[in-house]
Amino acid sequence: MVISNKIKKMIAANRKLWIKEMVYGYRIPRDFLWRHYGYQSQWELEKDLMYSFQNLSEYQN
Repeated sequence: MVISNKIKKMIAANRKLWIKEMVYGYRIPRDFLWRHYGYQSQWELEKDLMYSFQNLSEYQN
């Protein structure tokens, strides 16, 4: 069970990084990305973007 929780957390973190890269790096409009990537709502995607943006310094090094 511990391993599956770690894997789930890693997948969620990876999804946050990819969403940030698509929206800010590639300038892909986020209007319908939330549906394509399995988010339950636009707000859920926005929360991940805010989280990724705030924690950007962690991933740059």
